[in-house]
Amino acid sequence: MERGDIEELFRSIADLRIRPLFGGKGIYDGEVIIALVAFDTLFLKSDTAAEADYVAAGSTPFVYEAAGRKPVRMPYYSCPPEAFDDPEIAAEWVATARAAAHRTVSSRRSRARRTAGSNR
Repeated sequence: MERGDIEELFRSIADLRIRPLFGGKGIYDGEVIIALVAFDTLFLKSDTAAEADYVAAGSTPFVYEAAGRKPVRMPYYSCPPEAFDDPEIAAEWVATARAAAHRTVSSRRSRARRTAGSNR
């Protein structure tokens, strides 16, 4: 997937950043990763709140397989194909991925604060 295609799909993200990531591309909303391109496939960030939407759309999870290791399922799902043809549908899926990513970051920060507070 070319940079221009990514920029078009993610045009609703004001602070869009695209960086190299493991031979593919990481797609960020500022410093928060919201999607990635791996093996010529666009994967959008998911969490427990968004997973059912991805599954209902027929998306498949991103599974990383390192040589000699068990496959690891990552919290990303393939972008539904209709998003590539319809800017409104694309914006909806980008919003889903962005929300999942920001919920994940907020959850991690909350856990870190609770853990730090219990160590006092």
